[in-house]
Amino acid sequence: SEQQLRKIHDAASLIAGLLAQDAPIVGAGTGRWQIRRLAERMERRFVDFAEIIPADEAVRGEASSVAPASAVALMAGSQL
Repeated sequence: SEQQLRKIHDAASLIAGLLAQDAPIVGAGTGRWQIRRLAERMERRFVDFAEIIPADEAVRGEASSVAPASAVALMAGSQL
């Protein structure tokens, strides 16, 4: 767990300078709790995908856990 977070932190640090200082880190998927920890370490605001996905409150957590599929479904729905 800590080793994974370090690898992600190292990669994120390489691009952090290219982003606005107030750019949040968005966490999605079943490992988003790790990304919350990353945001804390990088002193950036964390946004859970569940907070921004346009879905009923009852299913937002599940939709965030399967974020790639949720994103594809949202894109497909916008094409209808």
